Amino acid sequence: MLDDPHWALTPNWPLDSVQRHALAWWMAAQRLRTTRQRKRLAYRQAEAPDIAGLPLEVQELAENNPHLRYIAEHIVTLALTLEARPWALGSATCAY
Repeated sequence: MLDDPHWALTPNWPLDSVQRHALAWWMAAQRLRTTRQRKRLAYRQAEAPDIAGLPLEVQELAENNPHLRYIAEHIVTLALTLEARPWALGSATCAY
């Protein structure tokens, strides 16, 4: 996630479109891994999208694994939503 070994936050902000696109997809995949998010999105969506357009190896994995199928069905929508929303930098500090 970090591209500068000397700083916790990237000096290149805002991210260029290629970095922003990749980060949005990564964030979507991480978000869809959680039980809470899966339940929330399943509640909001009446019908799952068709996964026929995915590469064959992804389809085969998703067909045999409900969790992977869920991610495959929802990642495009969530990634594009995240990419389109405004972004800001934040910092959290921990006291030990």
